[in-house]
Amino acid sequence: MITLLDDGLPEGTVRFGARVTEVRADGDGVRVRTRTRTGEEHSGDFLVGADGVHSRVRAHVLGDAPAALTGAAIWQGLTPAPFDLGPVTTLMVGRQGDFGYASAGDGLMQWFFDVPWSPDAPREDKPLEMLRRRFAGWASPVEEVLDSLRDGDAELFPHTRRKVPCRWGDGRCVLLGDAAHGMPPVGAQGTNQALEDVATLVDCLATVPDPAEVVGVYSARRRRRAALASTVASNTLAVSGPRTLVQSERLMRLNGAAPPRLATRGFGRLLSALSNRI
Repeated sequence: MITLLDDGLPEGTVRFGARVTEVRADGDGVRVRTRTRTGEEHSGDFLVGADGVHSRVRAHVLGDAPAALTGAAIWQGLTPAPFDLGPVTTLMVGRQGDFGYASAGDGLMQWFFDVPWSPDAPREDKPLEMLRRRFAGWASPVEEVLDSLRDGDAELFPHTRRKVPCRWGDGRCVLLGDAAHGMPPVGAQGTNQALEDVATLVDCLATVPDPAEVVGVYSARRRRRAALASTVASNTLAVSGPRTLVQSERLMRLNGAAPPRLATRGFGRLLSALSNRI
């Protein structure tokens, strides 16, 4: 995906492997120094930090601590599909964790298992054996997916969450996506909220005359909805056991919907329902 996006831009627009080491901003613009072999410095009128949950721009602009662990992690991979996936994206929720999959095209399947996790827990040398024990007895197609996997197919990514700040930047530096509001990957809210950030920021840049005022307007328009999405994403994790399942059912009832056990949908409507009650 990154390669496809880069191919559509003029040569030299994107530079990979350039780690941000310093951000300096004043009334005239922004200068960013990156750690490369030549120690390059870049300048511009405005800086958008969209560099993920471990954002270096956020650290320089807000001085925040690292993202907090949630107590859950995702084992996921991209492998050949063992059956015809069709157009359906599936999410299954239970007390042992969550399981889901979706077609990635060309006969490939993106799959995941969410489970409780602690950085102090012993390292899983054979994660597939652990997953097969943990999800034993689950309905189809969990067993079929697990049987199709081989050692090395599963990769671990701990869930993290960042507190959504009141201001998403400072001066001519603004944050976007996970850099502003990192949250657990539930219901694709990380991606969805980043797209909403982009639309709002583009509008602010086009309508707010003073670049130094963009951060305040943009933050005010986006913070409430992103904070609600972060709360829903955190409270919908099934790996916390019965308490989380009860919370999820209460959230769904606020939206006038039956609380599903094998799939969750309608996060946009859910956020609107919650917004009207706050």
